[in-house]
Amino acid sequence: MALRKWIWLLLGLAWLMPVVAQAQSDTDCPEIVQTAFVLTTANCDTLERNQACYGHLVLDAEPQTGYPNFTFEQPGDVVNVVEVRTLRLSAMDENTGAWGVAMIKIQADLEQTMPQDVTFLMFGDVALDNATQLIPVTAISEVNIRSEPSTVSTILATLETGDVVTASGRLEDSSWLRVLVPGQPDKAGWVFVELVRADAEVTTLPVIDLASLGDESAEIGPQYGPMQAFYFQTGTDDAGCPEAPNSGLLIQTPEGVAEVTLLTNEVDVQLSGTAYLEAQAGGEMAVNVVEGSAQVTSMGVTRTAVAGTSVSVPMSDTLAPLDVPGPPEPYDEDTVQNLPTNILDRPVTVAPPLETQAGVPLDGEWQFVWAIEDMACPDGTTISFEGSGLNSVTIQDSGASLVLSIGEFTRVAEGQYRRIYTDDTGNLHRDTLQVEGPDLINGEAVIEFSELDCTLTAPFSLLLLHRP
Repeated sequence: MALRKWIWLLLGLAWLMPVVAQAQSDTDCPEIVQTAFVLTTANCDTLERNQACYGHLVLDAEPQTGYPNFTFEQPGDVVNVVEVRTLRLSAMDENTGAWGVAMIKIQADLEQTMPQDVTFLMFGDVALDNATQLIPVTAISEVNIRSEPSTVSTILATLETGDVVTASGRLEDSSWLRVLVPGQPDKAGWVFVELVRADAEVTTLPVIDLASLGDESAEIGPQYGPMQAFYFQTGTDDAGCPEAPNSGLLIQTPEGVAEVTLLTNEVDVQLSGTAYLEAQAGGEMAVNVVEGSAQVTSMGVTRTAVAGTSVSVPMSDTLAPLDVPGPPEPYDEDTVQNLPTNILDRPVTVAPPLETQAGVPLDGEWQFVWAIEDMACPDGTTISFEGSGLNSVTIQDSGASLVLSIGEFTRVAEGQYRRIYTDDTGNLHRDTLQVEGPDLINGEAVIEFSELDCTLTAPFSLLLLHRP
C-alpha cells in the first residue's frame, strides 16, 4: 500500500474508533462515508488483477453461467471477475450504516510487456452487469490452442488435462471455440470442441465471423475481456450529505499509457486518466473526466471530454444509447467535489470545471481525418484522400486567427476560419474551418490541381485528442 494511503487509513481509523463504539442508530451520513472508504482501503488492499472486492456493506452478486455460485458474505471477500455476472450495491441507509462500496481491477487492453490494471470504484446505489459472454471450458486431454480453427494453424499454447480456460466465441456450427490464451489476455485462439468440456451451453457464445478477423485472427480486436464491456446504472442526486458523493462509478487507467477502451451501456469510451460515470435508464449517461481525457463514441459520432468537462449520451429504458453524444460541457463542481480519488491506486486532484467559449476550440492536440477516401476528376483521374491527412495537429487560438501546425487560418465570422495557399506542387487550396464545439471542427478543402483540369471539394474533420 502506498505511504499516502497508509497515512490516510491510520488517520481515518483514529477518527473512526469513537464512532464504532456508538450505537448503530447514532450513525450519520459523514460517518458512514468515512467508515466505508477507510474500510474499503483496508479490505481491498491486496486486490489483484481481474478480481472484484467487497469493500463495504451491502453488496449482492450473481455468477456467470457455468461458474459455481458464490456470495460476498463479508467485506474483504474477493472473486475473479470472469465469474461475475452482476453486482448490486446498496444506497445509503443512515439507520443501519449501510452504503455499498466495491473495487474491481481488470486487465487493461494494452499491448504492454507488463500487463497493467484499470481500477473501478463503485459506491452507493449502483448496478453493474457484465456484458461479456464468457464460459469456462476444461481440457479433457492435451489440447493445442491454435491461431485459427484449423489443425494446421500455428499453435499458440498447449493445455494439459484439467486446465481451465475461458471461451469467448464459437464457429457457427460450434465445432471450434475461441478461448483466451492463458497468460496473454490480449490474445485469443481456438480449440476443437471435442477436446474440451464446457460448463455451460456453448451456443450461448457469440458466433465469430472469420471473414471479419482479417490476417490477425489471434487478435481479440473488438471483443472484450471480463468487465471490459458492461451495463450499469446509478441513483441520481442521492448524496445524503455534503461529505458524500452521488452514487456512481470511478474508473482510472494506468499512468502514462495510451487510451483504454471500454464498452459501457453500448457506448465506446476510450479513457486515459480518471473519470466519474453516472447513468440512469430513460435519462442520460454522463462521463465526467476529472483527470486526463476520454473519447466517447455513440452511433458513429465521437466527442472528447478533457479534465473539467463532461460528455453525456441519452439512454433508453434498457440502457442503450438513443442518440449521439452531446458536446463537452463544464461539469457541475458539486458533482465531483467529494469523489474518493484519494483511495485510488493513483491519487489525483479533481480538476475544476473547464469553462469553454462558443465558437472557440480548445488548445491542444487534434486528429485530422479526411471524410472521404477518394474523388474522381472529370477526366477520370482518381485522387486519393485516404490516409493522406496528418495524424495530429496542434491548435492555438489567438483571437483573430487559429494557428495550426499545418498553417494559420484567419477568422472570418464567429467560429469560422479560412486560409488560401499554394502547395509545393502548385495546387491552389482554399480551406474553411467551422468550429462545431470545443472538441470538434468540420472543414472543407477546395483544391485546384495545377496539372489537371480539375477542382475538387473534400470534407474533413478535426477531433480533439487531449490538452497539453
